[in-house]
Order: sequence, then C-alpha cells, then structure tokens
Amino acid sequence: MPDALSASANGRPSAEAPDLDGEPLALDRPIPTTLDDIRVPVEDDLEAFRSYFREAMRSDHMLLDKITQYVLCTATLVHDDVVDDAEERRGVFSINALWKNKIAVLMGDFLLSRGLLLSLDHGDYSILHTLSDAVRRMSEGELLQIEKSRLLDIDEETYFRIISDKTASLISACTKSGAVSVTDDEALIERMDKFGETLGLAFQIRDDLFDFSVEDAGKPVGIDLQEKKMTLPLIVALREADRREKKRILKIVDQDDKDRDDLRTIGAFVDEHGGIEYARSKMESLAANARSLLSALPPSEARASLAGLT
Repeated sequence: MPDALSASANGRPSAEAPDLDGEPLALDRPIPTTLDDIRVPVEDDLEAFRSYFREAMRSDHMLLDKITQYVLCTATLVHDDVVDDAEERRGVFSINALWKNKIAVLMGDFLLSRGLLLSLDHGDYSILHTLSDAVRRMSEGELLQIEKSRLLDIDEETYFRIISDKTASLISACTKSGAVSVTDDEALIERMDKFGETLGLAFQIRDDLFDFSVEDAGKPVGIDLQEKKMTLPLIVALREADRREKKRILKIVDQDDKDRDDLRTIGAFVDEHGGIEYARSKMESLAANARSLLSALPPSEARASLAGLT
C-alpha cells in the first residue's frame, strides 16, 4: 500500500462509522451468514480497505464509489483464479484452491452483483456504465486469450489488444470513475481514463515478467508458461528466433506438463533472444507515459500517490 495513501487515512478508523443517514455504510454490512465458510478472505480485504481509505474519502459518495470498485476488482480476481486454475493469490491459497471452482465462481458472482448493486442503490449510473463496460471488456479479453493460446499464434498487436481488455480496462475504469465522482471536467476525466489504461498495460507487462523471475510476486514462477499463455517476452523472443528454434520452443510450450528443466529452457531462450529486455523497455516507456499524463494535474497528495504506482 503506498505510504501517501496510508498516511492520509489518519490511523485506523472505526469500521462502524455510519453514513449521512445514521445507517451503516454498505461496506460495513456483513456478508450473508450463509457464506460463513468463505467470507473470511474477502472480509480481510474489505477490512484493509476500510482501514486505509475511510478517512481519505471526502464524502460518502466518494467512499461508496471506491468500495464498489474494490468489490468488483476482488470479484474479477476470484474469477481469474478459476480461469487460470491458480492455487495462490498474493502469497496465500486462492478461494478455488480451498473450496473448489464451483464455490469460487459463485463467490465471484456474488461480489460482482453486490458491487453493481452498490452503484444502482445510490444512482451512480455513469459509474455503473463505466464499470459494467470494464467487466464486458475483461470477459472478451480473457476469451480472446484462451482462443489464441490454443493456437499459440499471438503476435504483439493481439497481445496488447488482450491485455488492454482483460487488465487495463479495469484500472482505467477505476481511475475514470474516480474522476467522475469529483469533477465534470471532461478533459480531466479523459486524462484519468487514459492514465489508467496506460498504467494497466505497464502493470500487465510487469506481471508477465514475473513469470521469468525469481522475485516473490505472490504468484508461482512459470505459471503462465504452464498454462501456455503467450506473454510479451515470449512473443518477442519467438519473433526474433529462426524457424527451427521457434519450432523447438513452441513444442515445449505446447506440452501439458512442463518440468523445471522445460521452464529453464524457455526462460533461457526468452532471455537470449531479447524478450525480457524488450518487455522491460516497453513497460518502462508506458510507465513514463502514465507519469506524463499526471504532470498536468496540480501537485497534491493524491497525484503523488498515483505517481507512486508507476
């Protein structure tokens, strides 16, 4: 969590603070008791949100906007773990690893519906449209990736189309709706939309690089390769390789079960053919573009916090 954001929360506020009508805010209402067995991981995340951001929000409207985004983001992560058959999320067991796919899908659906209802209940139709469109784009991006991964034929243009939809769309929806909640300035709203999109692209490339890294990123190294995902480092390396070597590597990538030697072989190939260097350069360029989009904003703690994400 960025220091600037946590500092702005002024300590750890009470999770029972009422809204303007004296009723508990939506984020304080408990998850239905019928979900007792699976509510703990989600409530841990919600409690972290309450602690850091309640006092940082200048109005109840802004707070509800942010919690809607947070709940929707959590829903997409739950579904993403099911699609990827991932056993870990942020260094701990994923919901599908603990309670299998059926419960994880239903939990993601529950969170998704709850997030959308938050917007409807408070008349945030513009924000509802933005977030709903992000959900549509994420689904389309995931489906396109699955289709292309089966054929192992993703080029760089298709790769960026996929990550724009499945990752950057959610981040841009958050930054855009944040701007919508505080201003009617269309130019500023468009700038924050673009900032989120650019940041999201950089974020996904960074996540792809972790697949070839020994760093602790909260995800197993090589998980994308195991799932036959064509990420930017691999796409670029294959583009630079000769036909014979490309065929050899694709044969390994297409294996259903890859051992450590297979992953090392692919990793060495990607490194030797400039895939990692190219992807890192692309990521840094996108991050610089994101920072430049913020430069037009007046200096503030909020701008500094957003810049810290780049």
